[in-house]
Amino acid sequence: MFILKKISLRFLIVLVSFVSVTVYAATIGTSTNCSTNDSCAEFTESEQGSVNFNPTGGNVDIDDTTGEFNGYAWGDVAGWINLDPTSTGVVLQCTGDTGALSGYAWGSQIGWVNFSPQGGGVTMNDDGEFDGYAWSGSNGWLEFSCPGSACVVTDFQCTDDGGSTPGGGGVFVPPPTPDVCLNIDGNQSSVPSGYMLVGSACILIDVCPNIVGAQSSMPTGFSYDNLGNCVADTTDVCPNLSGIQASVPIGYSMDGGQCIADSTDMCPNISGNQTSIPNNLVVDENGDCILPVTPLPPEEPPLPPEEPPLPPSPPDTPTGPTGTPGTDAPTSEIFSGASDMIDSFLANETVQNVKKYFAQETPMNTLQLISTVALASGLAGMIPSFLRIWNILLSFLGIRRRYKPWGVVFDSATKQPLDPAYVSLLDASGKEVASSITDLDGRFGFPVAPGLYTITVGKTHYTFPSLKLSGRTTDELYPNLYFGEPISVTEQGQVITKNIPMDAEGVDWNEQAKKEMKVANFFKKHDALLIRVINILYVVGFVTSLLAFFSSQSIFNGIIVGLYIVMLFLYIVGLHPKPHGILTDSAGYPLSFAIMRIFNARLQKEVAHKVSDADGKYYCLVQKGEYYVTIERKNADGTYAHVYTSQPFKATKGVINQNFTVS
Repeated sequence: MFILKKISLRFLIVLVSFVSVTVYAATIGTSTNCSTNDSCAEFTESEQGSVNFNPTGGNVDIDDTTGEFNGYAWGDVAGWINLDPTSTGVVLQCTGDTGALSGYAWGSQIGWVNFSPQGGGVTMNDDGEFDGYAWSGSNGWLEFSCPGSACVVTDFQCTDDGGSTPGGGGVFVPPPTPDVCLNIDGNQSSVPSGYMLVGSACILIDVCPNIVGAQSSMPTGFSYDNLGNCVADTTDVCPNLSGIQASVPIGYSMDGGQCIADSTDMCPNISGNQTSIPNNLVVDENGDCILPVTPLPPEEPPLPPEEPPLPPSPPDTPTGPTGTPGTDAPTSEIFSGASDMIDSFLANETVQNVKKYFAQETPMNTLQLISTVALASGLAGMIPSFLRIWNILLSFLGIRRRYKPWGVVFDSATKQPLDPAYVSLLDASGKEVASSITDLDGRFGFPVAPGLYTITVGKTHYTFPSLKLSGRTTDELYPNLYFGEPISVTEQGQVITKNIPMDAEGVDWNEQAKKEMKVANFFKKHDALLIRVINILYVVGFVTSLLAFFSSQSIFNGIIVGLYIVMLFLYIVGLHPKPHGILTDSAGYPLSFAIMRIFNARLQKEVAHKVSDADGKYYCLVQKGEYYVTIERKNADGTYAHVYTSQPFKATKGVINQNFTVS
C-alpha cells in the first residue's frame, strides 16, 4: 500500500498580451538555421558550440537610426542570449563606411558577453560582414570570421559621413521574456529554490500543509502520516523531558519509562552531572567538589614536656655457653668472618708459592711465575678498580656523584668546554621547542615531555656535527656523545644531557682568552691523563686476574675476577642523580607554575629565575657558589604571592636540584 503525500499547490494565472510595434530595422542573415553560413558565430572551444544570430523566434535586428541590437540570439550550448538587456546592450557604431560593436549581451546560462573586450573586439566591413572576437567569461572567445566558417552578415550600411542608410523595414515583435516567474517581482531566469513552475507562475512548495508557513522539505523531527500531513515523530524516549529525545541523554538513565538524572553525580554542587571527580578538585566532608586547600601550620608549636622521661635500664650482659661475657656477640662473628677471609687469602696457592720463593724453599716453575705476576698485576690493577667501585657506591649514597646532570658542548680536540654556543631542541616536525646558550663551562640541559627530538648547535669558528669523533659514543672525558641523531624521551620531565663535540675551523679568540685566564672551572687538563692511566691499569689488572684464575681456580682468584665483572657492570650502567628539584607545600601537593628566584648570597643579587612545571619540577644550572632562593606561589586569580625564602646554601656541583617544601 502506497502512502500518498499531500502537497498543497497554490495556482496563480498570469495573462500577458503582446503588442506589435512597427519600426524600421536592418536584418541579420538570410537563414534561421545557419545553413547559408551567414548568421552564426562559433566559440573557439568546440565543445561550447555555435551562436545563431537569426534563430526562429529570436527576432534579431539592428535599429537603423541608433545602431542598437534587439532580440535574442540562440546558442546550442549557451541557450538564449539577450542582445538588449536592461541598462546595457550591443550597439553598432559607424566610422566611415565601416563600424565596430560595443556593449554587453546577457545569457542566463553563460552570463555576460563582451563585444569589445581587451585583446578582442567585433567589427563590420563595408559589405556588412562581422569579423573579430567577443568574450564570454564562462564559455571563452566567440569568433566572427566572414567569409570563414563562422560568419554573420547584416544589410545594415554605414555611410561615408558616419551616418547610416536604412536597410529595410518591417514589423518588430518583442521576443519572449526570459522571466520564468511572471508573478514574482524582478527577472527570474530560473525557478527559485523552494518554488515550482505551474504555467508561467512560480508557487511555493509546501510539503506540510497542516503546519503554518510553507515547508519546502520535511522539518527535522517530523514525518508523514497516512493522510499526508506532517506530524511529530513518536520516538520520544524521554516523554517526561521537554522536546523529543531519540536516545537517552548523557547523564540520564531509564526508570519505568521515564528519563531520570543518574545518581552517580560526584559533584552535586557543580552544574551538570559529573561521573568522576574533575582534575585538580577534591571532595570535602560535605560531599562537594572543591579546590584543595593547603592546611596552615599551627599558630604556636606544642610545648615540650616539663620533665624528660628517664632513660631505659641497660640490658643484661649476654653470656656464651661457657659463661664468658661477649663470646656470642655479633661483633665477634664479624671479626671472625674477616679473619677467615684473611686466612683464605694467605692459604692461596699463589701466595704460598711467593712465600716459598722468598724463603728459598723451592724454585718457581714457569706456570707458578705467570701466576705470581698475574696476582701482583691483578692486585695493582684492582686499586683503580676499587676506586671506581668506591665512587659508584658514594654516588649511590648521594655523597658523591660521578654523573653530571647536564650536557656539555666541547672542543673535540682540546676537550675544552665551549661558550657561548647556541643549542636548539627540535621536535619531530623540525619545530624549535626549546633553546639554550651554554654557560662559561659549556653546560646546557632541556627538561622535556615524552617525544622524539633532535639537537642542533651553532658557534662561530666551529662546525657540528663533529667529524673527528664521528662513530664514537665516548672519549677520555665525555660519555654519551651526540652527533645529530634522533633522541627518544619516554619519561615526563626527563632532562636531555648529551655531550656534544664540535670541530674547530680556525682560531676562536674567546676560547683563547679563556685558556689564558684559566676560567674553565669544570675542566682540569690532567683529567684526561688520569682517566687514561686508570683505564690502562683496569685492563691490565682484569686480564692478569683472569690468567691467575685459569692457572689456579681458587676461591680468592674467583672473588677478584668477580669484583672486576661487578665493577664493569656498574661502570656501564652508571648511577644517575636526579637532574631536577621539586617544589611542594607542607601537605605534599606540588607547587605548579611557581616562580623560584635564585640570589647570590654574597652579592644579594638575583642571578636567575625558574618556573616549575605542573608537577612542581624545576631545572637550574648555576656557577659554583653560595646561593639562597625565594618562591612565589601562583594564586587562583593568576597573581603571585611570596611564600618562602631559603637559608643560604652552597652549589658545589654547578646545579641546584634540591627539594623545597613551603610550609
